[in-house]
Amino acid sequence: MGRVMIKGGVWRNTEDEILKAAVMKYGKNQWSRIASLLHRKSAKQCKARWFEWLDPSIKKTEWSREEDEKLLHMAKLMPTQWRTISTIIGRTAAQCLERYETLLDQAQKKEEGDTGDDPRKLKPGEIDPNPETKPARPDPKDMDEDELEMLSEARARLANTQGKKAKRKAREKQLEEARRLAALQKRRELRAAGIQTFNRNRRKRGIDYNREIPFEKKPQPGFYDTSEDVIDPFAPDFKRLRQQNLDGEMRVEKEEKERQKDRQKMKEKKENQMPSSMLSNQEPAKKLTKLVLPEPQISDQDIQQVLTVEKPVEVIIEPMEPDQEDIDRRKKEEEKRNQELEFRRRSQVVQRTLPRPTDITIALRSSKSDSNMSDSQKAEELIKEEMIKMLHYDALHSAVPNDKLSATQHKNYLDKHPFEIFTDEEMEHAKELLKKEMDIVKEGMSHGAISLDVYSQVWEECLDQVLFLPSQGRYTRASLASKKERLESLEKELEQNRNHMAREAKKAAKLEKRLKILLSGYQTKAHQLTKQYNELLNEIEKATIELSTFKHLQKQEELAIPRRIQALEDDVRRQMEREGQLQKRYAELKLQLQEGSM
Repeated sequence: MGRVMIKGGVWRNTEDEILKAAVMKYGKNQWSRIASLLHRKSAKQCKARWFEWLDPSIKKTEWSREEDEKLLHMAKLMPTQWRTISTIIGRTAAQCLERYETLLDQAQKKEEGDTGDDPRKLKPGEIDPNPETKPARPDPKDMDEDELEMLSEARARLANTQGKKAKRKAREKQLEEARRLAALQKRRELRAAGIQTFNRNRRKRGIDYNREIPFEKKPQPGFYDTSEDVIDPFAPDFKRLRQQNLDGEMRVEKEEKERQKDRQKMKEKKENQMPSSMLSNQEPAKKLTKLVLPEPQISDQDIQQVLTVEKPVEVIIEPMEPDQEDIDRRKKEEEKRNQELEFRRRSQVVQRTLPRPTDITIALRSSKSDSNMSDSQKAEELIKEEMIKMLHYDALHSAVPNDKLSATQHKNYLDKHPFEIFTDEEMEHAKELLKKEMDIVKEGMSHGAISLDVYSQVWEECLDQVLFLPSQGRYTRASLASKKERLESLEKELEQNRNHMAREAKKAAKLEKRLKILLSGYQTKAHQLTKQYNELLNEIEKATIELSTFKHLQKQEELAIPRRIQALEDDVRRQMEREGQLQKRYAELKLQLQEGSM
């Protein structure tokens, strides 16, 4: 058997360091160029070594219990897909495979009770098939000439930064600088000769990021109020900011600073030759005594006299003219405050943005004269009159959408019936009177706080007592209306309900048509899926029946098979006995034939 030769074999520390430096220079795509630095390794082995061991992002810590459970679960879901599993767990594919096999071996040993050695552990003389996933072998003190030559060649090639491209870049830079100096010298000579030249730079396509800011929005010239601006005092100053400030201090720099501090301390300690106990900054605590001050040489009266004598003359400051922007801001604040006060004096309907009627009718007023009305009816008429004024006033100052009356009509009515604006004190006094009256009514009717159900019931009863008369165009109590007026009111309500139903039916038809256009495809798909579902149910039911039938047949066959086997065995035995008898008969006849022939 010939000797097996594997290019490279176990990785050494020198090869790892060369590979790291080569990756830093050439990147992770030029593996053939990197492999040319290592005589015993191929490009594929270099790539595997980097992605399986040397990559700084590889996690080489001990496996936790959560990672083991996740590995077993993913191996059950995606067997043999170690590349996919490695991206989910955060380890390499070789680590996942090795750990999975280790867990299987541990489980097998636990079941069988075997405590022997690991069967995958390499024996003396065996070759490791995956050397890229193992730690590097330390370098010997006396290295071979081939290794020293490889190391010197790699050092020379990696240290060479002046390649063809770098030389070309340097040459182009020198030519550009020479052209700039020649153009500058030419402009100076022309200027000395009295010829003015202008530097006409060709307009570049796109945005020149050295001269302008892309998508910059310049503010309009003028003065702005900066009182409402929010300034972050901890915001970074990008004008003075460097890349080092954005990246932060690196760990290597921090460690170097700490080592520098330690070296400085040791240097001072050696120079001063001070004991370590004095360098620990443990100074003895000094006992502080009370502060003792001398008696004052000048009394309080002398100080007061000096102050009165040397009191400066007060300077009268000229009145400062206020800024127009401050005046405008105060005016706006005053207008806003007045609007808020005016809004508070408005009716509760406007303040709460409740719905208001689009048409104001005076049919609410009674047709009786004042002499024929009682005191309660007169009070009710006054309330109705004030309510109509409030409706016109609110419609004039806070317009209602789809208002049937114009602003001129509202204004003419208010000119004839002026709306009185009450002060805040009068409104508060009226609220107190109403509150007292409500308390008196509650005590007289002997009921406390009304629940929502009771309030709703009372509201529905009161609403049922109100009836609209179409012939007169006004509302009245149902008890005061005649039978004919009730019929007219019910007919009008029925007609309104029919119109409302017709409008809603049209809307529903439009929506149904629109939904049919939008959902027709989904409905067709749903019908198809329903049909498929029913077919699957029928197939499942049929398969269930067939399964039960075949199970019954299996039981019958299991019962009949022994009998059939026994019958066949009996037939075979009888056949063998008969064949034996026939053979015996054949031998006898053959013997007789031989005797007769002799």
